[in-house]
Amino acid sequence: MLTTKQIIQESGIAFGTSGARGLVVDFTPNVCAAFAIAFVESIKPRFQFETIALAIDNRPSSLGMVQAIASALDKIGVQTEYHGVVPTPALAYYAMLHKLPCIMVTGSHIPFDRNGLKFYRPDGEITKEDEQAIVNIDVALPELGDFGKLTLLSGAQEAYIERNTSIFDSNTLGGKRIGIYEHSSAGRDTYKQIFEALGAEVISLGRSDEFVPIDTEAVSEEDKRRVSKMGG
Repeated sequence: MLTTKQIIQESGIAFGTSGARGLVVDFTPNVCAAFAIAFVESIKPRFQFETIALAIDNRPSSLGMVQAIASALDKIGVQTEYHGVVPTPALAYYAMLHKLPCIMVTGSHIPFDRNGLKFYRPDGEITKEDEQAIVNIDVALPELGDFGKLTLLSGAQEAYIERNTSIFDSNTLGGKRIGIYEHSSAGRDTYKQIFEALGAEVISLGRSDEFVPIDTEAVSEEDKRRVSKMGG
C-alpha cells in the first residue's frame, strides 16, 4: 500500500519560500491527497478540528487538485468547506476567524505549467518545522475513488470584504478613481467590491478569461502603458 511519505518523496514537489510548489503534471491526485493527509496528521496532536477550509486560484489545474484533496480528507473522516476562487489572505483570515485549518491551492505568480499548495494551521501559516513534519509523516493513503461535486460557499469572500470595509468610513475613498488590472487574479471581483464600498470609482484595466501568471513585482512596459491611458 502506498504511503504519504513515499508519494511525497517520489513526487518532485518540494516546500519553498511559500508553500509546496512544482509542475502541474507532478501534482497528481495521489500527491495532492498525500500532502493533505500528512498535513492533517501533523497538526492533529496540537489542534482539535473536524473541518478544513479549502480554496483555489484561477489556474486550470487548481480545481482538480482541490477535488483530490477534498476526496482524500473525506476518506479519513475530515469534513471540508470549499470557498471557491478567493485571495489567499481571504481564506487564511476566514479559517483563523473560525479556528479551522485551511489549504489554499495556488501557484501565485509562478509559470503557467506549475502550481502549489499553502497550508495554514488554525493559528496561522505553517512553520518550517511543520513542513518537515508533513514530508516525514508516514501513513497509508486511502483509495480516492470518484471525486464528488464541491459545494461552493461564500463565507471567506464575505468575511474578507467585511474586514476590509468595516474599519473605514464608507466615504474613505470618495472622489478617488482606482484602476484594477484584473487579468485572472483570484481577488479581482473581491477587490472591486471593497474599493466601491469605500466610495471609490473603480475602473477595470483589463480582464482575462484565461489564466495569466503575473509577477506583481515586475511590472511590464505594456502594463505601465495600460495604466497611463487611464489617467487621460
